[in-house]
Amino acid sequence: MMNEEFEMTEDESIQFEKDYERFSIIQDENNFKTEWCLYEIENVNEDSELSADIITNGLKRDKDFKVELPNKKLTWLELWKYADELYELIGDSEHMFVESFEVKKINGKRELQVFFGS
Repeated sequence: MMNEEFEMTEDESIQFEKDYERFSIIQDENNFKTEWCLYEIENVNEDSELSADIITNGLKRDKDFKVELPNKKLTWLELWKYADELYELIGDSEHMFVESFEVKKINGKRELQVFFGS
Protein backbone atom coordinates (compact mmCIF):
# COMPACT_ATOMS: atom_id res chain seq x y z
CA MET A 1 0.00 0.00 0.00
CA MET A 2 1.39 3.40 -0.99
CA ASN A 3 1.84 6.10 1.64
CA GLU A 4 -0.67 8.91 0.96
CA GLU A 5 2.05 11.46 1.61
CA PHE A 6 3.83 10.43 -1.61
CA GLU A 7 0.85 10.06 -3.91
CA MET A 8 0.68 12.46 -6.86
CA THR A 9 -2.29 13.65 -8.80
CA GLU A 10 -2.31 12.88 -12.50
CA ASP A 11 -1.36 16.51 -13.29
CA GLU A 12 1.51 16.40 -10.79
CA SER A 13 2.73 13.14 -12.28
CA ILE A 14 2.66 14.60 -15.80
CA GLN A 15 4.55 17.69 -14.63
CA PHE A 16 7.10 15.52 -12.81
CA GLU A 17 7.75 13.55 -16.01
CA LYS A 18 8.21 16.77 -18.02
CA ASP A 19 10.61 18.19 -15.43
CA TYR A 20 12.55 14.94 -15.22
CA GLU A 21 12.96 14.82 -19.00
CA ARG A 22 13.99 18.50 -19.19
CA PHE A 23 16.69 18.07 -16.54
CA SER A 24 17.83 14.75 -18.02
CA ILE A 25 18.58 16.53 -21.30
CA ILE A 26 20.64 19.17 -19.46
CA GLN A 27 22.41 16.41 -17.52
CA ASP A 28 23.32 14.60 -20.75
CA GLU A 29 24.42 17.79 -22.56
CA ASN A 30 26.83 18.58 -19.72
CA ASN A 31 27.98 15.00 -19.03
CA PHE A 32 26.93 15.30 -15.39
CA LYS A 33 26.98 12.19 -13.23
CA THR A 34 24.52 13.73 -10.76
CA GLU A 35 20.79 14.23 -11.20
CA TRP A 36 19.08 17.55 -10.48
CA CYS A 37 16.13 17.30 -8.07
CA LEU A 38 15.34 20.99 -7.64
CA TYR A 39 12.39 20.95 -10.03
CA GLU A 40 11.12 24.27 -8.71
CA ILE A 41 14.01 25.91 -10.61
CA GLU A 42 12.53 26.56 -14.02
CA ASN A 43 15.61 28.02 -15.72
CA VAL A 44 19.03 26.70 -14.71
CA ASN A 45 20.69 29.58 -16.57
CA GLU A 46 19.25 32.15 -14.16
CA ASP A 47 21.32 33.55 -11.29
CA SER A 48 20.82 31.59 -8.11
CA GLU A 49 21.73 34.54 -5.86
CA LEU A 50 24.18 32.13 -4.16
CA SER A 51 27.90 32.72 -3.90
CA ALA A 52 30.60 31.24 -1.69
CA ASP A 53 34.31 30.53 -1.52
CA ILE A 54 34.01 26.73 -1.63
CA ILE A 55 31.40 24.02 -2.11
CA THR A 56 31.31 21.04 0.26
CA ASN A 57 29.03 18.14 0.98
CA GLY A 58 26.45 19.00 3.64
CA LEU A 59 27.20 15.71 5.39
CA LYS A 60 29.88 15.93 8.06
CA ARG A 61 31.55 12.70 6.97
CA ASP A 62 32.65 14.20 3.65
CA LYS A 63 33.97 17.58 4.90
CA ASP A 64 37.48 16.87 3.62
CA PHE A 65 36.23 17.16 0.05
CA LYS A 66 35.79 20.64 -1.40
CA VAL A 67 35.81 22.52 -4.69
CA GLU A 68 36.90 26.15 -4.97
CA LEU A 69 34.28 28.51 -6.41
CA PRO A 70 34.71 31.73 -8.41
CA ASN A 71 34.02 34.94 -6.52
CA LYS A 72 30.62 35.71 -8.07
CA LYS A 73 26.94 34.84 -7.92
CA LEU A 74 26.47 31.55 -9.69
CA THR A 75 23.74 30.35 -12.01
CA TRP A 76 21.86 27.20 -11.08
CA LEU A 77 23.67 25.40 -13.91
CA GLU A 78 27.05 26.50 -12.53
CA LEU A 79 26.00 25.26 -9.09
CA TRP A 80 25.08 21.93 -10.61
CA LYS A 81 28.46 21.80 -12.39
CA TYR A 82 30.40 22.42 -9.17
CA ALA A 83 28.20 19.99 -7.25
CA ASP A 84 28.93 17.40 -9.92
CA GLU A 85 32.69 18.02 -9.58
CA LEU A 86 32.38 17.57 -5.82
CA TYR A 87 30.35 14.39 -6.29
CA GLU A 88 33.12 12.92 -8.45
CA LEU A 89 35.75 13.81 -5.83
CA ILE A 90 33.73 12.15 -3.06
CA GLY A 91 33.23 8.97 -5.08
CA ASP A 92 29.88 8.06 -3.51
CA SER A 93 27.95 6.50 -6.38
CA GLU A 94 24.83 5.95 -4.27
CA HIS A 95 24.02 9.58 -3.40
CA MET A 96 23.79 11.13 -6.87
CA PHE A 97 20.75 13.40 -6.53
CA VAL A 98 21.38 17.13 -5.99
CA GLU A 99 18.62 18.00 -3.52
CA SER A 100 19.48 21.35 -1.92
CA PHE A 101 22.07 24.02 -1.21
CA GLU A 102 22.81 26.03 1.91
CA VAL A 103 25.39 28.78 2.48
CA LYS A 104 27.13 28.94 5.86
CA LYS A 105 29.98 31.06 7.16
CA ILE A 106 32.63 28.75 8.63
CA ASN A 107 36.03 29.95 9.83
CA GLY A 108 35.56 33.27 8.02
CA LYS A 109 34.79 31.66 4.66
CA ARG A 110 31.45 31.31 2.92
CA GLU A 111 30.83 27.61 2.38
CA LEU A 112 28.14 26.41 0.02
CA GLN A 113 26.95 23.04 1.25
CA VAL A 114 25.27 20.77 -1.24
CA PHE A 115 23.08 17.94 -0.03
CA PHE A 116 23.07 14.78 -2.12
CA GLY A 117 20.39 12.14 -1.81
CA SER A 118 19.83 8.62 -3.03
